[in-house]
Amino acid sequence: MRITGGEAAGRRFQAPGGHRVRPTGAKVRQALFNTLASRVQGARWLDLYGGAGSLSFEAASRGAFAFVVEQDSQAREQIRRNLVRLAMADRVELLPVRAERAVSDLRQRGLRFDVIVCDPPWKTGLSPLVREGLQHLVAEDGWVVLESSAKASPVDLPGLAVAKVKRYGDTVLYYYQRRLAREEESDAGGDLSRNL
Repeated sequence: MRITGGEAAGRRFQAPGGHRVRPTGAKVRQALFNTLASRVQGARWLDLYGGAGSLSFEAASRGAFAFVVEQDSQAREQIRRNLVRLAMADRVELLPVRAERAVSDLRQRGLRFDVIVCDPPWKTGLSPLVREGLQHLVAEDGWVVLESSAKASPVDLPGLAVAKVKRYGDTVLYYYQRRLAREEESDAGGDLSRNL
């Protein structure tokens, strides 16, 4: 696999072997970062289902500081090796816990994130604890991006509203923002998608 943009563009990294993770494809990764554009530089980034770590590596390459959450020990070890290979250990913090534990811990630490990406296993999706907790972790003007199967229905996230939907083959990206911000934008007669 290769980084698609930023200072590390073109550099290779390895995904864990076997079927333990489902890495986000290069086309979807590039589309995600094209959509977020300038919002990534200097952002505090959270990847709740790290897998291969590809989304966090892409974010760090574009100037973000990323927290990547991964519970699987083999996937974590591959992420650590890739951090050394890509010289990103100072820009990506690996949290070796389940997404639910990460949401609870980060909330207790009072951290807020400019971008939160969620690519959970498609068969199980987001747990109720994660769905409820996202609204407390995203910054006031931040974004939550959920990667999902095109066959699945949109997920209701308390306190958040879908602002944009993009489909790429079998994959859909849902972009959420705080519901209050969506309502204020609607009252002003604006188009929130222009902010992406």
